[in-house]
Amino acid sequence: MSPNDLFVDTTVLNDLSIGVPNVRAVLTKAMRGRTVRSSTYVIMEYRRTGLYALELVRAIIDGASAAKPLEALARVSDALARGYVETMRKRLNPNDVSRCNAVMRMLLKAIESAPSSRALLLAVLDGQIERARATQASLSLVDNTNCDLVQPSRPQSKKWPLSCNKREARCKQRIFLDAKRVELRSIVNACHADKGYDDKRFLKIAHIIVGSPHETTLGKERCFPLGDAIIALEAAATGELMTSNGKHYRPMGVALGLHITVYSPY
Repeated sequence: MSPNDLFVDTTVLNDLSIGVPNVRAVLTKAMRGRTVRSSTYVIMEYRRTGLYALELVRAIIDGASAAKPLEALARVSDALARGYVETMRKRLNPNDVSRCNAVMRMLLKAIESAPSSRALLLAVLDGQIERARATQASLSLVDNTNCDLVQPSRPQSKKWPLSCNKREARCKQRIFLDAKRVELRSIVNACHADKGYDDKRFLKIAHIIVGSPHETTLGKERCFPLGDAIIALEAAATGELMTSNGKHYRPMGVALGLHITVYSPY
């Protein structure tokens, strides 16, 4: 661990790719000159959230092959308003809609005027996706969980959107959490004692996991809600975690002696 090390969570990667310009500038400045670290688990979350939103908006626009550019944008807006992409028969949850709306704001800001062609919209999105991948490649990653969803050779990594079936899981997440059981208990106690902490789903599942070592931690119904704790445990060795989610990470930082640097996403 070095004072120059900085561990970034999923919110940072999301805001770097689909956040408002001033926030992207703040993050870029904060990371400049630092040894920026993250984890394959964070990359998995990012691919399920911000990158998925970029890819989804692109897919809707690309699917509107006969439409004029403004009509293609209207199709995206209509799908987000209804929470359903008819051409893909895909339902969107509120978080998907929120992130796709952020992509639309980023896209409209980038073109600044009525788009001249659908190809221009796709080019802007392709450029942003490539920059997002370049950001991922620039990070120094730890791989405590060996997450299936970022391992190209494993079947679960080929799903779109990414999801995890516990019966197919071949990762090392459970081994990692078993080794960190004492720290996980401290996290649960700190979050439970913090009056501002409101992630009830995490607390419910974490209480079960801490109380019974034989309970599974795998699959999207267990692993995904445990994500913040997994990331905090991974970041502990670095000493500093940057996030916009101070409400959830601050008590975890107290439990682990991990400094939490919080930025505003607005």
